[in-house]
Amino acid sequence: MLALSLFIITITTKAAEINFLDNPVWSTVLEKAKKEKKIIFFDAYATWCGPCKQMDAETYKDQAVADFYNANFINVKYDMEKGEGIKLAQEFAVTAYPSLLFISSEGEMLHKGLGFQVPNAFLTLAKTSLNPETQYYSLKNKAMELTNSQFTTLVTMAIENK
Repeated sequence: MLALSLFIITITTKAAEINFLDNPVWSTVLEKAKKEKKIIFFDAYATWCGPCKQMDAETYKDQAVADFYNANFINVKYDMEKGEGIKLAQEFAVTAYPSLLFISSEGEMLHKGLGFQVPNAFLTLAKTSLNPETQYYSLKNKAMELTNSQFTTLVTMAIENK
């Protein structure tokens, strides 16, 4: 009876994890984002990258992270050294791994983070990316109209993401 109970718990309990589309055709990702009216979370990685592997093993498996990202984003992973990843690395100026990109359904970069992120910081990054008032590229595009405080925030983000 105990073995049967453990078996049922095992097959009915889904492990927390971000649900990624792995190396999908980019045009279909954009279509899916438009259809679902969601931003794309794009994990730009390399197979040899230690911090990328750490994100996979730790951060992406955090329950709060998985719940938030699965509910709010189209999540994709691209190996930036293979297939369509090579072209996308050039298009989005990926120069470090992991690059954590947030892209509109029109294919425009909205926000980004770099390097390994602990779960709480990764959730903050996601929430920042969803708000047009705090998205790096939204702030950058209207830099001349920003208050001193907003401009300081923009400069800080620019330094962190260079």
